[in-house]
Amino acid sequence: MFELQLDLKMYFCPPMDPDGSSIRLTRAVQLPFPPYSDLAIYSTAMETHPIPEGMPLKNVVWDIERQRFTAECTLEHHDLPFDYIGDEIASWVAIGWKLGSYLDDYGRDLEATQHFADDEESNISNGETATAENSTDCDPDEQMPTMLPRQRPKQFNKLFRALIRVICEDHRPNANAYAMWKSKRFFTEEQLKDNSSRPAQQFLTAKEEFSRMSFSEQFDWAARVCERLPRIERIVAEIGSETPDR
Repeated sequence: MFELQLDLKMYFCPPMDPDGSSIRLTRAVQLPFPPYSDLAIYSTAMETHPIPEGMPLKNVVWDIERQRFTAECTLEHHDLPFDYIGDEIASWVAIGWKLGSYLDDYGRDLEATQHFADDEESNISNGETATAENSTDCDPDEQMPTMLPRQRPKQFNKLFRALIRVICEDHRPNANAYAMWKSKRFFTEEQLKDNSSRPAQQFLTAKEEFSRMSFSEQFDWAARVCERLPRIERIVAEIGSETPDR
């Protein structure tokens, strides 16, 4: 048998960019033959929603020192409501994956220690009390990211900040992450259409501000975010501890 340490790179789009930083989960797999790139593997025990096509392997490497293969596969979630993201990650952890990466063994991915900051940074005008969307037919799950932080559950705000950090890791910040940090809200492209509300305009203004920053300024901001905001692992662990046993 051949040991394969497999990383699952998970993206939630938006706000994440499938070409940017991902949320990584990892697990060990035993194969009866050496794996190779583009080989697809299938297991009902490894996927929350398995499909017959399986998961194609990328970047297959033989690690001589650890006597194992390493590889990656990718999963993209599109338009998943923010407050479902933590539960989705926790559901993969519940079937045997763990947050992290085979890269952790090489000391290149995650630092040994981190400082967590849970305090909200207020860039919101004191006079704002209303939600960004006033339509009564708006899906509550879609509306949640457009609300003021104090109008949202505390756990949601923790996840919101952790996602900003994920986007900024590996030195790939983007305008969405900056606007989320600056406005404490998130709007989809659809929600921004013909939206003249003050919160929506603040979000757009923040995106434009990011585009005017130099690369150095963008990376300096991303580095500060990674020092101050919580890791996704911490938030998912909290969610998992609150989830009833399956």
